Amino acid sequence: MERFNNNSKKEIFEYLNKFGVKKKDKENFFDFIQFLGLPEKYPLEDTWNASIYDKLNSIAIVSYSGEKVSKMLGCDEFKGQKSEKLLKRIIEVSTNENDIVLDFFCGTGTTLAVAQKMKRQYIGIEQMNYISTATLERMKKVFQGEQSGISKEIVWQGGGSFIYAELMDWNERYMQGIKDANTLRNLLNVYEKMKKEAFFRYDIDLSRFDEKKFEKLSLEDQKQVLCECLDKNHLYVNLSEIDDVTYKVSADDKKLNKEFYRQSI
Repeated sequence: MERFNNNSKKEIFEYLNKFGVKKKDKENFFDFIQFLGLPEKYPLEDTWNASIYDKLNSIAIVSYSGEKVSKMLGCDEFKGQKSEKLLKRIIEVSTNENDIVLDFFCGTGTTLAVAQKMKRQYIGIEQMNYISTATLERMKKVFQGEQSGISKEIVWQGGGSFIYAELMDWNERYMQGIKDANTLRNLLNVYEKMKKEAFFRYDIDLSRFDEKKFEKLSLEDQKQVLCECLDKNHLYVNLSEIDDVTYKVSADDKKLNKEFYRQSI
């Protein structure tokens, strides 16, 4: 498979003209780089199309510039964003209309956008904070009828609805407080709050906490110590604890969770 087409060849030749390269030398140079580094043989593509050389009905696992979230929202580039056409192909061969598509690491929301456009239900989960500034904003544009990706191919007109929710944090709030603290006093204030409400690891003995030794540590080491004290199994409130008055879960949140998990209310 040739690396360059005629348009690319013309561009390369025009660039070499700047250096006074003779025509024969340009031809020889072009022939040299045309196949340099390419394998003599390559596998036929599969569903995921791992082969970047197969140009027959190929769907590359890279973003198409016209549908990149960075271009759509005017934000920073996201590496690893997939093209909508690739997700369309995967969803088509594995689901029917109204089926539920689950993406545990939804990133910029390509799977969700395509599922919406293809009349599937979907659940998207993301841990990173950009879900509210990138993923959520992208989905809003999908509902408004944006025309990138597969929109024109399937005559997407917009519409629909979705629910966006965040996990109710508990120890996570103290993790964030530790991260944001910029002085020892701030850290000790977080620690005092932790002692009242946070879940500590079972093997932590608070009676052995020595404030004087703690003060001698660097700020980063102090943060590390407090983070290590927290039980990571309680970063968020578990569903089983939803009726515990300690967490002050509202009636609306209880209703939403029980509907989502299909429990009787």
